[in-house]
Amino acid sequence: MTLFIGPAQMSTEVLNELQNALAGLRRTLAVIEAPREVENPGERGVELAPGPVGVGFEEVEYAYPDGARVLHVLHGVSVEIAPRSRVAVVGETGSGKSAFVKLLTRLADPTSGRVVLGGAPLTDVPLASLRRRVVMVPQDGFLFNTTVGENIRYGRPDVGDVGDDAVRGALADLGLTGWVESLPHDVDTEAGPRGEALSAGERQLVAPARAYLADPDLLVLDEATSAVDPATEQRLQRALETATRGRTAVSVAHRLSTAETADRVLVFDAGRIVQQNTHEELAARPGRYAEPYAAWQSATAGDASPA
Repeated sequence: MTLFIGPAQMSTEVLNELQNALAGLRRTLAVIEAPREVENPGERGVELAPGPVGVGFEEVEYAYPDGARVLHVLHGVSVEIAPRSRVAVVGETGSGKSAFVKLLTRLADPTSGRVVLGGAPLTDVPLASLRRRVVMVPQDGFLFNTTVGENIRYGRPDVGDVGDDAVRGALADLGLTGWVESLPHDVDTEAGPRGEALSAGERQLVAPARAYLADPDLLVLDEATSAVDPATEQRLQRALETATRGRTAVSVAHRLSTAETADRVLVFDAGRIVQQNTHEELAARPGRYAEPYAAWQSATAGDASPA
C-alpha cells in the first residue's frame, strides 16, 4: 500500500505543476501576441537636432480600454513648451497628469492629435534616439541588486565604461556628496533587490543622479519628491534644480513647492488644461490652482508653527 501511495502522490504533484505551467504559457503567449502600442520608425525616422528641445501638444486626445468600455483621459490638449523652460504640471488625482507625461515620453501614442518634439512629430523619432534625448525620473525608480554607483551608471547604458570619478562628479554637481559619503561604503554600498537596502528617500536620490549622468535634452520628473521627509525633500529639490538647469524640464508636481520654482504652471482638471500661467499669476486669482495652493500654504504654516 505504501509503495502504491508514493507514486500516486507524485502524479498529483506533477499534474498540479503541469497546470501551473500551462497557465504561465498562456500568459506568456498573450504578452507575445499583444499588439504593439508604440511602433518604432527605425531608420525611416527623423533624428532630432542637438540641444534643448521644445514640446508641442496639438489637439491631443487619449483614451485606453477599461474592460468593456473605453476610458477617455485627455480631451483636446494643446500647449507649447519652449526650449530650456521649466514647466510644472499640477492637478488632482485622475486629472490627466500622468497620461500627459506618458504621451510626452512616448510610452503611448495619442488616440488623435499629435505630440511634437523639437519640431518633429514624436511618432517619427526613432525610439533609440528618443530614449537618449528624453529621460524620465519616475515616482518610484527601479533599482537593481547591485551597488549605488552601478545603479547610477545605468543612466548611460550606451557608454561602456563610466568610472567612479564620473559618478562622484555627478553627485558633487547635484550637491549629493554628503549623502553618498554617509552610506556605509560610499558608492560601493549595496542597494539590495529593488533598492530595499536603502530608504525610500535614498532611492529617490539615486534617480536624479542617474538622470543627470544621462545628460538629456528633455527631463521629465514624475512626482520625484513624493516619498521623502522635509529634510530630504530640500536636498532633492536642490539636486533637481541643478539637473534641470539649461534644459527643458517638465515636472508633475505632487507638492506645490515644485510649482513655485517653475517658469510656467499647467493646471489639469478632468483631462483638460484649465489654467496655465506663472505661479504668481495663478496664485493671485481664484481658480483651480489658487484654492489648493492657499490650503497648502495654511497647512505648511501650521506645521512650521511652534507647539
